[in-house]
Amino acid sequence: ENKIALAANKLSPFSEQFKTAAEKGTSMLFTGSAMELTCREIVSEGKSLPCLGIFNASVRRTADRQTGDVLYESGLSHRIVAGFINKSGFIRTEEKPLFTPKFGPSSFEDSHQLDIPGEGLGKKRVRATYVTGPVLVRNPWLKSLIALELFETCEKGRVPAKYSDEYAEKGWAVTVSELE
Repeated sequence: ENKIALAANKLSPFSEQFKTAAEKGTSMLFTGSAMELTCREIVSEGKSLPCLGIFNASVRRTADRQTGDVLYESGLSHRIVAGFINKSGFIRTEEKPLFTPKFGPSSFEDSHQLDIPGEGLGKKRVRATYVTGPVLVRNPWLKSLIALELFETCEKGRVPAKYSDEYAEKGWAVTVSELE
């Protein structure tokens, strides 16, 4: 059994708890192939694997892989998401994508397997993306956003200390400038 199937089988009994937490605004991040777990199902070789169902979406798995560096725009920030993709799935949904590809592949497709511009899924504080790279290390602004959300959840009423990682910021800027 592959790792995603194993994870889906172990997590599926908790799908209602995941959906409730998502609706309450719990911050969650699913990256790489784990993003597929947030969908209703993964379809591979004609078989359907039930997943968490946080998003009303299904994933069609293929034998072909898409790999490479990516740059995506989003409504999360004016800053671009830089990362890497190594995926074999395509998302089918009516939900709005989390990211808009600026450089790199889309992850959405229609019922005729034609690309629809978009990547990842987002709802409230749940984000699911095929982007790895690793996404939080390569995007210090995203790491700060998620850390702030977690801090707000755990430390209501307290203000977090300011933190800046000069080297991470420079790394992000170099990556974005070289891929643009």
